[in-house]
Amino acid sequence: MSKLDGTQQSVSIIRGIIALAHGLKLPVVAEGVETEDQLGFLASEGCDEVQGHLFGRPGPIEQYAYLIGRPTTHGPTVPDAA
Repeated sequence: MSKLDGTQQSVSIIRGIIALAHGLKLPVVAEGVETEDQLGFLASEGCDEVQGHLFGRPGPIEQYAYLIGRPTTHGPTVPDAA
């Protein structure tokens, strides 16, 4: 998604992928969303879910393991409240 440049080819490809997935009754998840413009375009085209740096940067697994109830061998299992 970071290379979405607004060209007609890019727009057509994204619309085609979303239409194909929805036609197959599959949800569409866009990865790599970095800007509000990308988010707005995807929402207007019916994309079901998005993820990317616009929402948060990747972090070490120890930071998130508690979410799935998985203890880690090192580091905190619950994020700091600070």
